[in-house]
Order: sequence, then structure tokens, then C-alpha cells
Amino acid sequence: MSGEHGSDLAAKELDKAAEAMPSTSGSEEQRFLQEASDWYLQWLGVNDQLLKSNAIGTDRVLVIVFSESPDVERERLEKIGTMDERIYRGGHDPEIHGAVIATQNMRNIVRIRAGFGSLNQAITVCCKELKDSDTFIIIPLAQRRILVHLAGAPLVSWGDEPPSLPIGNGATEVTPDRIDKDIGIFHDEGLRYAKNPLAQMVWKGKQHPYEFLQDPERRIQSYLLLTLRHSYKHLNATVDEEVVGKGGRCDIRVEWDGKAVPTTRVSSMIELKVLVHSNGPTANLEWALSGVQQASKYRGSNSVAAFACIFDGRKDQSDQMSSLDVEASKLDVRLRRYAMEAPVGAVKAPKKGKKAAAPSKASAKPRVAPRSDKAKPKASDKVAESAPKRRGRPPKSAPGSSSA
Repeated sequence: MSGEHGSDLAAKELDKAAEAMPSTSGSEEQRFLQEASDWYLQWLGVNDQLLKSNAIGTDRVLVIVFSESPDVERERLEKIGTMDERIYRGGHDPEIHGAVIATQNMRNIVRIRAGFGSLNQAITVCCKELKDSDTFIIIPLAQRRILVHLAGAPLVSWGDEPPSLPIGNGATEVTPDRIDKDIGIFHDEGLRYAKNPLAQMVWKGKQHPYEFLQDPERRIQSYLLLTLRHSYKHLNATVDEEVVGKGGRCDIRVEWDGKAVPTTRVSSMIELKVLVHSNGPTANLEWALSGVQQASKYRGSNSVAAFACIFDGRKDQSDQMSSLDVEASKLDVRLRRYAMEAPVGAVKAPKKGKKAAAPSKASAKPRVAPRSDKAKPKASDKVAESAPKRRGRPPKSAPGSSSA
């Protein structure tokens, strides 16, 4: 076979392989979160026996800060640590802890700190020395969970209740119903109420009622993808982000071994949409409807279910947009609505049976300046002036008058 024909064949094989492989088009930040969480899952597998024998202490904490240029970023993070140690991804060293800087594919990892005294110290250092614009994760290595900070989330409140994504192993099988249930739990525990940890990483806060941080769909997608990936990894399930399909790119795809034919993989497609109060009724309806249609459009040949997940951040959620149900039923899409409570400051109403407090005399009647054309003082007034002045605050001079 000639070199030319060989190169042509190799190119065709690579193209075919590329079509079969999941394609991730998310941001560098999103890919970093996936790669870092995958690395931790692999680390857990390699060090399973050590973990079971309690050989890895609870004080082993690893902070991974995302950077496109770790070597350059070291200077900015010198207050965290000044080490310069190259860490190899495939080593899965049980002694690795402290703070590292890593690229999105976890191929360039530089350790800048050897360790922390506790998880609390790691959180304290991150909140003090990192910026809101930093993306990082904190891994208590023996606890099988990851604390996630996405760029833009305010660190001043993040440290109080950092979003924690557990590495689950409770699920015994993956099915569309199981996925449906797990998305519901994700919403109930993370986004339903304003006080939930994930909700605080999506909303701006009480000072900006009904306003999201930048790109709320990306934030919810990133958290949900990691949650599902951690929940199903032990079941040989694959959770991809924005997979290329016949109709375009879907937010999340879950793929696992089918029951009837074990060698055949089956999948479910999940499309997310967030309704924003400021967009108005018409735009929100169109956006939600596009989510239903896209979920159906992205369905692959091996798909057994398609989900349209509508996260509702509107002030008035009474309009449930019944036309969505009609479209979802026609396209065989599982439509799910998830209400989100916004962090709005409560206005205290006056108690029943009590009138509002009347304004004080001082506030009810404006102070009137004394007249400048006073009458001539009486003799009695002169006597009063010669008497000792009463202790206390001296009277103010009349506007425009001058002191003697």
C-alpha cells in the first residue's frame, strides 16, 4: 500500500472516529470542570483500597485552580504558595494535596502549595486570595465530593455554603425514569429556594431582585452535568456536554448500556432553558417552546427519551404556558417545569389592628426660621440677657444673621 493511500485511509478513519466520539463545544471553564472531576473519579478508583483502610487522612484537601497559562498565573497566586512542582495527571499520587494550577485538559499541572491544615483553611485561603472571576474546585480527597466555584460567583457568600457535588454510587441502573428523578432532586436541593447553595451561585442577590448572574443556563448546565456524571459513572454511563447530533448540539446526553441487548448503548437527551423575568412573556414563551422542539430535534437513533427542562426565574410564574404541553405531547418530549425562588428582600407589612405610627411633631412641622426684623428688646429681655445662660445646646443663629 502506498504512503498516499495509507494517509488517505488514516484520514478517513480519523474522521469516522471523530464522528463517533463525543464532541464538547463548551467553554474552557466547562471543559476544565469535566476533566478535573474525571481526574478525581480516576484517582478514587486507583486509591480505593487506601481509602477503605483510612490510610488517606481527612485533612487531605486539594485545590485545583483553572488557568490557561499555569506558569504565568503562579506569580498572581504567590500568596497561596510559591512551590513550582510539575504534577503528572496519570500518576494519581495518594500523597497529592495542597493547591495546584491546571489547564482545562489537566495536562499541565503545577503545584504551588504542599497542603492545608484543614478543609476550612483551604476555603478561607481561596476566599481571601482568589477572585470572583476565578474558576476552581476544592476536593476533600477522602470525602468523595467536590466543592465547585464558577467564575462570577461572589466569593464573599460562596464560602458559607459552597455548592457540593457528591460522588454518588447509590443508583443501581440508569433509566429515563431514574434521570427524571435525579434532575428533580437536583432542583429541589439546589435551585428551588433562594437559600439553596446552587441558587446563590446563579442569582445576583437581594440587591438585584429577579436578576441572574451572567449566563444562568451555562451555570445550571455545568452543575447538572457534573451531578449526573458523578451519579452514573460507576454504572459505565457516559454524560456528555453539547454532543453533536443530527439536529445540532444538545446540552446534556446520558448514554448507557441497554437492557435488551447489552452491547447496544441507549441514550437520553436533555435540553435546558431558563426563563428570565426581564425578557417578558412573549420572549420567554418562545424560548421555552424552542427548548421542547430542540429536545426532540436532538434525539439520536439510540435515544429512548428526550427532556425539556424549563427553569422558571420569572417574578410571576402563574402562567404555565399550556401551549408547551401540547407541543411536548406531539413531539413525545418529557416537559419538566422547575420553579426558582428569587432572593428578594421581604417588605414588612404593618400589623393588623394598628395604625401606622404618626410622624413626630418635629418631623410633622418644619422648623421656621426666626424673623430677621425682630422688635426691639424689652427691658425685661435685657435683664434676661445679663443673667447666666442656661446650660445645654446653644440656639442656632437665624439664617442670614451673623454673630456679634
